[in-house]
Amino acid sequence: MKIPIIAKFEIIIPIISILVIISILVYFLVIKKKSLEQELALLKKQIEILEIQNKQLQQEFSNVLEQSKSRMTFLASLSHELRTPINSLIGFADILLDSKINLSEQERQKYLNYISINSRRLLILINDIVDLAKIDSGTIIFDYSEVNINEEVRETVNLFRERIKSKHLDLILELETELETQYLYIDRNRFNQIISNLITNAIKFTEKGYIKISTRKDGDNFVFSIEDTGIGIPEGEIDFIFDEFKRSSIAIEKSIEGMGLGLPITKRLVELMGGEIRVKSQLGIGSTFTVILPSKRETSKI
Repeated sequence: MKIPIIAKFEIIIPIISILVIISILVYFLVIKKKSLEQELALLKKQIEILEIQNKQLQQEFSNVLEQSKSRMTFLASLSHELRTPINSLIGFADILLDSKINLSEQERQKYLNYISINSRRLLILINDIVDLAKIDSGTIIFDYSEVNINEEVRETVNLFRERIKSKHLDLILELETELETQYLYIDRNRFNQIISNLITNAIKFTEKGYIKISTRKDGDNFVFSIEDTGIGIPEGEIDFIFDEFKRSSIAIEKSIEGMGLGLPITKRLVELMGGEIRVKSQLGIGSTFTVILPSKRETSKI
């Protein structure tokens, strides 16, 4: 029996309608899926950005915390370093001014000498803090001139001969003869400050053996180095000895005085004059600080 054409259409039309509806539903589902995928991708990207920002915030928080600890350490050290010489000055001055205390001339000279030593110590500390402030603010000024490096080293070393001798240390000078007639274009006072800081550091951390000071020429550079047979620096701490207010664990352990400003100031002065400072050290054997300075003026920025 043949099905009438109208009947066929009556069967086909609903099927087509269902297929169309299914197609539309599939289309919208696909669109919805793509939209969800895009939203998920965007959300994932936002989460990644938030994770990066979170890590940055954690790092910034750690830096702020570290800076806060450094400042607290600095303030504590500064308080101690200022209090010690000031108390000594007051104490010895009170003794000298007390008419009830009968002092011999030798005792008076001894107390006056103590006052002089602590006054110089206080002045050095204040100068270090002022220098650091000038460097940080970019207001430090250099007065360049031609300087004979060997002559300056000798003159500066002479100021420390008695201190080196008092610790029963040998002083060795190895100044290259070629440099006797050559000149370095540099700030004389700042160069003396660099030499003084490094010699002071060597004396402070050396109890026996020697301190060797040498100069040489390396191409267009002048090289100045100080080698000591002191306590040395722990390997893991060499990287931060030039950081402000940082002191090695050995210095703290042995109660060696100082605020940790000498080396940071030295490094920044060297770099501002276009130079470089390097250090090699072995714990219990000694340290060598090497300053490399260009023969011509090549200043760099902080």
